[in-house]
Amino acid sequence: MRFQSLTHGVQRLGSYENSLRLALGFASLTSATWLLTAADENIEDETKYEKLSYAETVMKSPRLLATSGSTMDRRAQASSSSNVDNSQQSVTVEPIKTVDYDFIVLGNGNAGLSAVRTLREKCSSAKIALVDPLRAITSTTKKLDYWPHTVTGFDPVTRTVQLSDPTHHLRYQHGILIATGSRGAPPPPSLFDEETMDRVLELRSTSSPDNTARPALSPKAVRQMTLQAASRGATIGVLGSGWEAVELAVAAASVGSKEPLLAFGSAAPLSHILPRYLSTAVTRRLRQQGVDIQPRSLVRYVSLDRQQGRNGLEVHTAKSYDMIDTKRTSVDLLVVAPYIDSSCGTAVLPTANVPQHLEPFVNTQPWFQSWSQLASLPTNPSIVVCYADDGRIMVNSELQAASRVYAAGSVARYPNSITGNAHVAGEGREDGARAGRMAALHMARDYTEQGRSLFSGEDSSEGPKSFAGESFPLSRSDMCTYLHGDTARTTYLSDIGVTALCVGQCDSERMSTHGFWWTNQSAQRLSVQAIEADPISRRRTTRRQSRSSTPISPVYGIGVVYYLDRKGRVRGIMTWGLPFTSGKKESHVLNEALVSRMKEVICTNGGISQWGAGENSFLHSFHLSEESKKLIGLSLAKGLSRRNTSGNMQRLMVPVEQMGKPLHRYTPAKPSSITGLQMVKRNDNAQGEARGESLYVKDDDEEFDSLRPPTLMYVFPMHNPRDSPGNVSGDVPFYMNKQERLERALIENEQRARPSKEEPLWLRRGDARRATSQ
Repeated sequence: MRFQSLTHGVQRLGSYENSLRLALGFASLTSATWLLTAADENIEDETKYEKLSYAETVMKSPRLLATSGSTMDRRAQASSSSNVDNSQQSVTVEPIKTVDYDFIVLGNGNAGLSAVRTLREKCSSAKIALVDPLRAITSTTKKLDYWPHTVTGFDPVTRTVQLSDPTHHLRYQHGILIATGSRGAPPPPSLFDEETMDRVLELRSTSSPDNTARPALSPKAVRQMTLQAASRGATIGVLGSGWEAVELAVAAASVGSKEPLLAFGSAAPLSHILPRYLSTAVTRRLRQQGVDIQPRSLVRYVSLDRQQGRNGLEVHTAKSYDMIDTKRTSVDLLVVAPYIDSSCGTAVLPTANVPQHLEPFVNTQPWFQSWSQLASLPTNPSIVVCYADDGRIMVNSELQAASRVYAAGSVARYPNSITGNAHVAGEGREDGARAGRMAALHMARDYTEQGRSLFSGEDSSEGPKSFAGESFPLSRSDMCTYLHGDTARTTYLSDIGVTALCVGQCDSERMSTHGFWWTNQSAQRLSVQAIEADPISRRRTTRRQSRSSTPISPVYGIGVVYYLDRKGRVRGIMTWGLPFTSGKKESHVLNEALVSRMKEVICTNGGISQWGAGENSFLHSFHLSEESKKLIGLSLAKGLSRRNTSGNMQRLMVPVEQMGKPLHRYTPAKPSSITGLQMVKRNDNAQGEARGESLYVKDDDEEFDSLRPPTLMYVFPMHNPRDSPGNVSGDVPFYMNKQERLERALIENEQRARPSKEEPLWLRRGDARRATSQ
């Protein structure tokens, strides 16, 4: 019975099992069956990751879901029709069935999951549909249906949603929430050997689920697959410098026996969040823990490594400051995990809606579209509007994009009257869940149950609110943003001495930082003073040290970092090396007193630390230093936990008032000429718009072939527009030949999927010429 289920699993996995077998270097199909039976084996406890079999993981993948759904049905129909004689064949078109729901939620991430919970809580009798091809739900109820398909079209007028399953359409009555999240720039296909594409995984997939060249898996499945491969002796390569990439590399080093690769184009890991001196200290700690750090390295090609029968991948990199300084690194599995927070992410979706005139030329590459293009009609303009630089949906302060259409999470941007800018509507685990809940509350306003409104009862406190007053970006180092429902610790960063809580806008590139530090040496001196002054503490500390092993001290020490914008206002605060949980048994619960204090400091620009000073007094470093002591006191007030606190902090019994003067380190903000180096320059003026006019995605961006060329644009003076001094050759599509227009369409498709400022990971075509003389 077990052999039959295993054989059935191998047959369903198809090319995925074969690609992973080749990636991990196994020689036969039977030797790779551990991927399917890993859940039945006794894995050691120090691996510390969820014991889920590879078969269970891939069963939730979009390719398998699509195969078991509409694709399998179409293949079955094709195979059955091929067995019938041609004279007896009859073409039968199955009618489209429309399924009605009260609410539809697109995306099962932080915002989508929170919205579903809120709708089920407030609208208990409502019928809800959840659509997500990657992240499946564990169980469904009578009032909640799960559709493992991608969205191919959306009509806000008729309130219908078209799926990749051609036999079913969904229709909502009261509201729809778009919470599909964001992702990084897709890996350039020209930098990969065709035989290596199926061994490259993306933490945030930019591939269409129907793509057979590159796997499209959920972030949770990619993490589980990576850790299982590392525990079996595979060499893991990770591209990226954000929290997710660093944590994945640390996890692979913890459970595996070989050094994982961590390559990125920036100067140091987490350099966009941490000050330079702190990110440098993190680099040293990562190398001590067995991670191969390659900073300022851009991938120029990925090929097969057939030396000595390895049959793995060979990553060719070049230094960003010297293109001649190249290196080759052999890995078995490559994971792409770019930093996607703030302006480094994009909300465009990989679809199969390739224009008809481009279908013969687009093989395995997905066609990227924004939600405004998915919701556009042939004759009417789109009701949903997206920004042109990152494809995010434009919503108001109530997270509403149109009538009965809402968007929450990193897929949308809302106007913030406090800063005067358009911010992402829910970044991170906590803020994304808050955005999903608020959008769900607004969706439930139009829903009535038993003849009365939901908001006419006693629960008026949960009524609609502006997201500008509720949103505070919050990121924590102890939990992954893409793992839901896990109450235990989910990251390995605390094992190397990285414990951070970021509240607000923590951007070390665009903002200056003021850090107040009690380094490991000063914390040790304070511990010695406290032990010598109190003999009871001396006995307790000695007894505690005899029972426990030597803990890992926090990187650089403990401290608080303040992020100030160019006008001198506090925009973000980060605590480092300090516990930020409640200290109870549920270690994932945040210390609300600490978080509230940090938010108050940001909102009042440090005003609560001035201690009765005048209203017009300037914010001084002394105020931030005293406030740092208060934050440390709040972080320790809930009790110390061995699980999330370093050894020096466990022994620190000195009152906060007696703490010495901290080390103050200041780093200035980078000039705008430096922070804009990686900005994607888009050619928005090809059709004659003035600078700044093309702020949103246009409905006719892909319809060059269907439009009639203008005849009066260049009547006088009579000249070829390509010969214009200020014109780039080939920027007017109506004067291109067919090959030039095809190349332009493919380049624009790739640029449409790139965020306004992406993390530098790839050496794209033409980038090498920037460092050479012409």
